[in-house]
Amino acid sequence: MKDEHMADTSSDLLYCFVDFRSSPERVFVIPAKKVAEVLVAVDKAWMKKPKKDGTKRDKNMWRMIKPQFIVKTELTPPGWMDKYLEKWDLLT
Repeated sequence: MKDEHMADTSSDLLYCFVDFRSSPERVFVIPAKKVAEVLVAVDKAWMKKPKKDGTKRDKNMWRMIKPQFIVKTELTPPGWMDKYLEKWDLLT
């Protein structure tokens, strides 16, 4: 995902993230507002964390949504995506 996804909080926009590692595949239906909040929080935490050599991280244009991140945030405790599993009712 890119920087633009960090700002898009449209109430009528949902993202469907598919876990192809599971069988059958699992789909997480997540509102854009939540995706943006998570992207911002994780990016902020990641940028604060220095590289292994102690230097500051460079700005990166790519973002990811994952069930678990290396950096910890209040918005992404273990299992944070579970409540969005097969949440198809958000489409109505």
